[in-house]
Amino acid sequence: SEDMGKSTGAGEMNTLYRQAQLFLHHPAKDQILHERAIKYLKRAANQGHSEAALELAKLVMQATPSLPLNAEALKWYEIAANTDSQQALEMLAKYYKRKQDADVIDLEKSLDYNERLLNILQARNNTKERLTRQHWAGEYHDTKKRLSQMVRLGGSWQIAKKEAEESPEK
Repeated sequence: SEDMGKSTGAGEMNTLYRQAQLFLHHPAKDQILHERAIKYLKRAANQGHSEAALELAKLVMQATPSLPLNAEALKWYEIAANTDSQQALEMLAKYYKRKQDADVIDLEKSLDYNERLLNILQARNNTKERLTRQHWAGEYHDTKKRLSQMVRLGGSWQIAKKEAEESPEK
């Protein structure tokens, strides 16, 4: 329990994750267990455990379902993406592409996550992943197209819109 969490070394992030799962799904729904689970998940995620990072991102999203991906959830998804978690890469590729005020940097991030995802799917190279790979290849090409349009527009839709309003002849 509490002592186990304190004495667990950096190499035992799987133990932290499993213990956190037990606490999160405990029938008692005890607040103390929940807080301890969050603490264990954070420790495991900060050590690079992708499933712990994904769990934290999901918990943050459940706590604020009406908001889009917030900064804390984004942080956990990025930690999971650093270990090439397919779910995190998909989430981040979509998020940065569809971000309301997306700029060149956002689209480049989306392209990077999408490319990493395609590499993972290509490495698996099985029939089951074929449709998923086709979908993300389409997303990749669409993002590249949007990025080139964005560059032609000066780097952001907002700048292009402002220039068009100021001088409609452009």
